[in-house]
Amino acid sequence: MDAYREIHRADIRQKELIKRLRVKFGLTQEQYEEILKLQSGVCAICEKTDNDRSLAVDHDHKTGRIRGLLCKHCNHALGKLGDDPTLFLRAAEYLERKNGIFSSIPVKSDR
Repeated sequence: MDAYREIHRADIRQKELIKRLRVKFGLTQEQYEEILKLQSGVCAICEKTDNDRSLAVDHDHKTGRIRGLLCKHCNHALGKLGDDPTLFLRAAEYLERKNGIFSSIPVKSDR
């Protein structure tokens, strides 16, 4: 069976994706591809592809409504901050500070 899976890896992954879309989200392959086309084939946040992986279906965990397709990194980031827009705004503000709060403390750099 391992040799078969190796030879037919792409077909098996495609069939697994189609099944997961249908079972988990109620989406057809055509609907997924339409969303992907509307997003120009890239992640809705970082606008990059996810190499050879399919983009993840992002959905509101409370309503079940689909928000878009994300790469695994952006999808995980949303999950890590609990899909909380307030935390994302705070994170963005934190990253955009011109002078760090602790700018007088020397940091050992690996670069």
